[in-house]
Amino acid sequence: MQLTGLHLYPVKSLRGCSVPTASVDSLGLIGDRRFLVVDETGRFLTQRTLPRMALIATALDATHLTLSLPSSSSIRISRAPD
Repeated sequence: MQLTGLHLYPVKSLRGCSVPTASVDSLGLIGDRRFLVVDETGRFLTQRTLPRMALIATALDATHLTLSLPSSSSIRISRAPD
């Protein structure tokens, strides 16, 4: 078996990001699917019902999650320890 790429998906149903390395904890890859988008009632949203969610790019660093859309501004969200 040969691993040719590694991607994390920090937010369920949003675009993933390529990473050179990843660490593992009891929940799986650290930073992978640790966030999700909810509506005002607390119900989670997915690409099945909102396909445009696939346009939202994600990026992780040690302290923040960044979400961005093409031709739009981005937002940074502080990461809390797992």
